[in-house]
Amino acid sequence: MFIEEVRDVSQVTCVADVEVTGILASVGQRVMGGVAKIILGQFFKAVEKEMKKEINQV
Repeated sequence: MFIEEVRDVSQVTCVADVEVTGILASVGQRVMGGVAKIILGQFFKAVEKEMKKEINQV
């Protein structure tokens, strides 16, 4: 994960590389993309919540 300032905003870039083999690769490939989206969604909601807390404290 990388965080950098771009103009007046912070940009978060998240990169993942996963190598899966065997039964999990053949059966779970379709599921893993959906699970990754859910986990990233939870992460960004938590980040947003924390940022709002910081803004309200200032």
